[in-house]
Amino acid sequence: MKLIKTEDGYRRAVKRIDTLVLRRDAETNDELELLTILVMAYESEHVPDVPMEPMAYLKTSMDNRGLTQADLSRLLGSTIRAAEVLSGRRELSKAMIRALAEEWRLDASTLLGVRRAA
Repeated sequence: MKLIKTEDGYRRAVKRIDTLVLRRDAETNDELELLTILVMAYESEHVPDVPMEPMAYLKTSMDNRGLTQADLSRLLGSTIRAAEVLSGRRELSKAMIRALAEEWRLDASTLLGVRRAA
C-alpha cells in the first residue's frame, strides 16, 4: 500500500474501498481502514471542501467509482427512474437517498441538499 498521488490512484482506491465495505469483515479490515485514511488524505489536498448540489454530488461520486447509469438503474429498480434522476427531471426521493446511502455509502445529507455549518 502506498500514498495516493494521482487521480487514477484515487479512483482505484475508492473502487477497492467499495469492494471491501461489502465484506463481512469490513469493520475489522485493516486494508479498508488504511485505504480510507489514504483517500481522506488525498481528498483533503485535492478535493475542494465546498458544499455540492445533490445531483453534482451523485454524478461526481458515480464518476469517481466508475459507476454508470445502468448501475444506478439496478439500484433504483428502474431504467427510466435513473434516467430522469440523472437528467434532473426527477428529484431524489427519500427511498432513493436511503438506498444510495446504504448501498453506495453516499452522504445522505449532501443528497438531501443539507448545508453543514462551517
